[in-house]
Amino acid sequence: MKSLNTPLFLLSLLSLCACSPSAPSSSESFSSFEDSFSTESISSEGPLSSSEAPSKVKMEDLNPRFYGPIAHRGYHDETNPKNSLNAFRAACEKGFGIETDVHITSDDKLIISHDSMLTGYGNIETNEFEDIRNNVLLEDGEMLPSLEETYECVKESSTPLLVELKTFGLDDENPTKLGNAVLAETRRLGVDPKNVIFCSFSWEAILPILDSEYAAGLFISNGTNKELIDPVLGEKDGLQNPPDFVAAGYDVLTNPKCVSYRSHGHKVFSWTLTSQSMYDQVKDSSDGYIFENFLPA
Repeated sequence: MKSLNTPLFLLSLLSLCACSPSAPSSSESFSSFEDSFSTESISSEGPLSSSEAPSKVKMEDLNPRFYGPIAHRGYHDETNPKNSLNAFRAACEKGFGIETDVHITSDDKLIISHDSMLTGYGNIETNEFEDIRNNVLLEDGEMLPSLEETYECVKESSTPLLVELKTFGLDDENPTKLGNAVLAETRRLGVDPKNVIFCSFSWEAILPILDSEYAAGLFISNGTNKELIDPVLGEKDGLQNPPDFVAAGYDVLTNPKCVSYRSHGHKVFSWTLTSQSMYDQVKDSSDGYIFENFLPA
């Protein structure tokens, strides 16, 4: 992978957060930005060389169900907890795509959870996979799923997955660690690039995936990550390693730069819609719709 240049726009990329109240701090994603993008920062488990890597999937060739309602953390309710296999099965049954969140444990295993800090236990990133699974249960009594179990859950129905890489809780010494691990596991399991895409508030996290056959994007909004609006939406063609798509907050979709970005054929996903009225307002200005707490009509 080529090292990124550091034009002026990078100097403003200092504030990245998550798409929820448990958002990561700005230091999570862009501290030591210039030093972190050398080829040496990408481990051998991640991207292949350009001569070995399969060609990048085209956004227009993705599973068509990406371009419709996508259930935020699965189709959850009082009996199917968020980010549970039961919530994922419910989304599969209703024909929705699924958005979910992945973390890396201290022993480099991949586990599904929105939050890094598990109530009454501790941080995912500082504890081992089996210990977390044996001591933290979801509301339905099930263990936190692994990324492999999540892929297996949706495999038969070919349900598309949008996987958010959660870097809150990781140190800055190896900013591409999570992306490398997710890419290696996804390749090991032979997941079709048409059926999974990745997104993060951390540019470093998705760098290994941007150099792969899989598609990866960035979350942006006016409240958090607003520094990304101009460089990503306004100057995409001038960037090295530009995202393959963006997931825009509800408050960004009408921004002229976002409208222009989409008019040039780039894909935009909206998040997180919590009512039919919100859905009705954005369905003509985005390509996929991350929703929860209502049933889109």
